[in-house]
Amino acid sequence: MRQAFPLSLLILGLSGIPSLSQEYYGIVTAVPVYRTIVVDGDVSDWDGIAPACLDPSGDGGLHYDFAACYLANDRDYFYFRITFTSPQPYGDYFWYLNTGFDTDMDSNTGHRWPAVFGSEFNIQGRQVFDQRCGDWVCTIDPASEENLWGTFAYVDVAPMEGNVTDVEFAIRRDLVYKNMEDGQPGLSNPDESPLFDPEFNDFILVFETEDETFTSVEWMPDTDPNSNETGIIYTFAPPPADVPGWDLY
Repeated sequence: MRQAFPLSLLILGLSGIPSLSQEYYGIVTAVPVYRTIVVDGDVSDWDGIAPACLDPSGDGGLHYDFAACYLANDRDYFYFRITFTSPQPYGDYFWYLNTGFDTDMDSNTGHRWPAVFGSEFNIQGRQVFDQRCGDWVCTIDPASEENLWGTFAYVDVAPMEGNVTDVEFAIRRDLVYKNMEDGQPGLSNPDESPLFDPEFNDFILVFETEDETFTSVEWMPDTDPNSNETGIIYTFAPPPADVPGWDLY
């Protein structure tokens, strides 16, 4: 069931406490931005785009401490950029950092996180995992090297080497839940439905880091101190009048 968020909650954050910055706590709402980003590690493409969320320094996990994120889209891709408080080895330990997507905007469906958040799919490094069944990976066989650890699609990421302050990502808006040509990873429900449902134009995402035991340490946005909710609502920006749109699915 898809949930709607009252405007008053979106303005104040789900805590409903005006003194808590919307940039730091609970559910926040990003300003839609239509722009094509070249995912090459050069963040100059993001010039003029304000952060969708800011995060306090010093509360990070084993390898990562979030500072901010930036969001944008064009007709083909959804782009996001994570900024760390200092240069950090993203490509060396990417399995400790997750980006969850709640595409039905219902925290009671998909994979339930320690915070109040339910994701239909998750990005870890370049890998995309189906989480609609509620498990961490929705595959017939347990995730393993033989079935690509459950990966059914890949995103563009840069850079993946060295200590970096910023990492850029791009995920195609027309991706569907299906196995690869060799049948991997054996999704439990390869129904070829779209990751981003064209019936809706918005979704919620959250960033999470973990310690060496894979226990959640940091969220961006930080969880609401009262409700434990977290997430950034993003609505796809429409193309300018001079850029033709197209049916995604």
